[in-house]
Amino acid sequence: MGWSVSWLAVKNKPASEIFEHFGLKSAGEHCDCFETPISFRAQPNGWGLLALNHCEHEFLSPQHMKALSLGGELISCTADEHVMFSAAEDWRDGARIWRVVHNCEEEIEEFKEVETFGSPPAALDEILGSLRKQQNEADEDARAHADALSRKKLGFMMVDYFFDAPIRLAESQTGFAHDQSLPDAAEGSSAKWDVLVSIPTKRRWLHW
Repeated sequence: MGWSVSWLAVKNKPASEIFEHFGLKSAGEHCDCFETPISFRAQPNGWGLLALNHCEHEFLSPQHMKALSLGGELISCTADEHVMFSAAEDWRDGARIWRVVHNCEEEIEEFKEVETFGSPPAALDEILGSLRKQQNEADEDARAHADALSRKKLGFMMVDYFFDAPIRLAESQTGFAHDQSLPDAAEGSSAKWDVLVSIPTKRRWLHW
């Protein structure tokens, strides 16, 4: 089993505003990250984290990102290890500043480390340099079996390091990644998250 999740980091906005936007409320319970469909944790660095147990969650749509980023900043990340797809993007004041995507399935014929849109942070160059070194070492080990294109077509590529690029970039900006644990300074144990649930919509009954 691999990760198939999304998460959203909101800078300097109260949790109540985030909850109201998505029609959510606290269930009054705590959980580990991604243990429930939706959970939330406020970080000391000013980022509010919304963990979504589904890749490419509907909460990450451009409509939501544009509206919620007004007067603030959002960074989202989505990752699906089953198809080796990952993406991260940054929105500020209703506009998307950058987006970085890695999609292994679309790179079979023409390999690309990542696709970028806008102006990603300079940290991306350093991240790609480190991943490129790891990928080259892995490719050297596999080269005896098949050339790079054949490995991709046959599913022989054992490791796709560039899958991590959007994830590590989002982590560099927010201090969070789904595959890294957050220390709980108060308890000295794994960080706990607030379980969130949808607020039921009121039914309107027609009287004849």
